[in-house]
Amino acid sequence: MRKALITSFAVAAALVVAATASGRTDAKTAAGAIPGCSPTSLKLVADGTLTIGADNPAFPPWFGGDEKTKPWKVSDPYSGKGYESAVAYAVAKQLGFTKAQVKWTVVPFNNSYRPGKKPFDFYITQVSYKPERAKAVDFSKGYYFVNQSLVARKGKPIASVRSIAGFKQYKLGAQIGTTSYDYIVNVIKPSSSPKVYDTNDAAVQALKAQLTQQETGNRSQEIARARLAAEAAQVTLDNARKDLRYYTHLAESLNAPSLVGEAVHQSLALASALGHGKGYVPSLVLAQEQITGARIVPR
Repeated sequence: MRKALITSFAVAAALVVAATASGRTDAKTAAGAIPGCSPTSLKLVADGTLTIGADNPAFPPWFGGDEKTKPWKVSDPYSGKGYESAVAYAVAKQLGFTKAQVKWTVVPFNNSYRPGKKPFDFYITQVSYKPERAKAVDFSKGYYFVNQSLVARKGKPIASVRSIAGFKQYKLGAQIGTTSYDYIVNVIKPSSSPKVYDTNDAAVQALKAQLTQQETGNRSQEIARARLAAEAAQVTLDNARKDLRYYTHLAESLNAPSLVGEAVHQSLALASALGHGKGYVPSLVLAQEQITGARIVPR
């Protein structure tokens, strides 16, 4: 399985990046720029600046350094340390950018390959190539190749399993939309549905809390169901939009059509953008009135 950069501008095919790049450049214009790919000739998000997208937290060993530049957590992409930070600065150098001309921007992993305009020139956060992803974005050639791994808490029975069949009985979890999730569903095929997380950080926190290897008990589930029932009558548009986002991500990961779900999510997102996000779901009617200029509800 190959990991690749997601790009939003054309880079010459001759571009070769060394995995040992340090990411350091002089204050002067970076040397070794590729002909036709100078900072002034590229179509960039911001003129004269190479904008690189990455997920946050920035986990090692892909990124290094201490938390220094806000809003980055765990590590700092601006440090030039860590494998992917070093690769990114090596690409920047070959394109003719100095380190000072590089800007990092936070983009959640699942947003990196979704259709639509991107807020970055290229994105680097361990993105595996998948044909369906390549329909919406351009991938570079792979810069490293990996196999899937399962992470478990030390001393737990699952940690001693040495076969795919042995994992079937356990409760597994992964970030939605990832090849890790695909591997669980299509290869391991556990006896119970895997837990799904919106971010990899959420999956890590759940593992630390031992939520992916065991259920929290019937009593906890009863409490959760009662809470959901009580809150159902007072769901804000922002919360509804978030819930629909989980659904559309799940449908995307299963390569299943979700035209209605996408349409509803877009309607909720538009209503939130118009200032109705804190209102309850019936406020969607007010948003439609604002958009169309028609009076839907008599007053």
